[in-house]
Amino acid sequence: MHDYISAVFIAIALAFLPLRKLVNFYMYIASAGFIATAHYLSFLYVEVEKKAEPVESVFDDGESIYRLGVHLFAQGEMKLIFF
Repeated sequence: MHDYISAVFIAIALAFLPLRKLVNFYMYIASAGFIATAHYLSFLYVEVEKKAEPVESVFDDGESIYRLGVHLFAQGEMKLIFF
């Protein structure tokens, strides 16, 4: 019951925000989500590279170059789609 009351208060507070402040609020929420997604993609890339065979340079192995390209492509697509 307590959770519903707090959700109602938050909804009422958002309903009375001026449009400019509401847009800014949603932009902050969206930006935080995008930063979290980029952080997760970077974390995932590092974990995959840790599990891969060790090489001297990322550019020595074709598979490493492919993984790097996929990671950079995913980051670029996220930027293009959301901004």
